[in-house]
Amino acid sequence: MKNFLSRLLIMLIAFPLLFLFIFILDFAHHLLFNLIVVGVSFLGAFEVSRMFRAKGIPTLQILAPLFAATLPLYTFLSELIPALNGLFGLWLAVIFSVIFFSAVFVKDEAALRSRLQVVSSSVFIVFYPAFFLMFITGMTTHRHPAFVLLFFCLPVFLNDIAAYCFGMLAHGKTRLNLPASPNKTLIGFIAGFLTSIGTYVALSFLLREYYICLLYTSPSPRDRTRSRMPSSA
Repeated sequence: MKNFLSRLLIMLIAFPLLFLFIFILDFAHHLLFNLIVVGVSFLGAFEVSRMFRAKGIPTLQILAPLFAATLPLYTFLSELIPALNGLFGLWLAVIFSVIFFSAVFVKDEAALRSRLQVVSSSVFIVFYPAFFLMFITGMTTHRHPAFVLLFFCLPVFLNDIAAYCFGMLAHGKTRLNLPASPNKTLIGFIAGFLTSIGTYVALSFLLREYYICLLYTSPSPRDRTRSRMPSSA
């Protein structure tokens, strides 16, 4: 019951906030929404760093999450500052250089072995989950960003709600016993999957006039012709 009330509270708070940031506080290319994504990137990367350190794996505890937060930030700023376009590869080179050089300046071989762990764990932290969140900041550059964000976010929320509710109704009888999610049930998984598909189909029908295409993430000259192809095509 406690978990149910927690999820219900999150739903009652998350949905209004999602609507607020997507449809009302949409000024300056959804500035507030993008700042939240940047903050979530940092917090998510910091949590991954904390998990590594709890397992005895050393990391760049603060620097790696800070670098991670710059990935979605770059996606957002590159739309506001055209001079930044095409410099993402250079910025990644800077990030990796700082991380790799951190393994060089050590006093002995034993220290070098631990620094190599720092490099591998920190590179992972930079990419997960921030690299995937770059896709969300890229959605705000669509010609109809509010509807694209709704198309992406709503099925995710409904998937989680359906999986939890149907799994709870099944009383754990089809529990999958997965290490990553011990309470996950087969019924809940199927319900969440079908809910996501159904939501996408419904939104595709309701929003068809807005030419929603999740592959489209950045403006291009094709905007003038209302092309639905991604700018990288």
